Amino acid sequence: MNLNKFSILTIIFGVLCIISIPFYFINKLNINYITLMLGLTQLFSGLSHVKISKDLAKKEGVNGTKLIGITISIMGIFFIVAASIKILV
Repeated sequence: MNLNKFSILTIIFGVLCIISIPFYFINKLNINYITLMLGLTQLFSGLSHVKISKDLAKKEGVNGTKLIGITISIMGIFFIVAASIKILV
């Protein structure tokens, strides 16, 4: 299995996000921290897509994965910024 560092970080933050959801329902964790972890998951997932598209571009002429990766990364950045502002205010 050939995983890059962004794929591993996506898995780690995805698992942390899933594990933290029950803590929200028992009022032990704020939803903003879960949103922050979700944003980090999205960001690293998008970066992983971009890296995979660069590897595919060497073999094939497929460029749609790069656009999807950039879109996912931008969504992740929005989640991170929104959650960070909400936590700090």
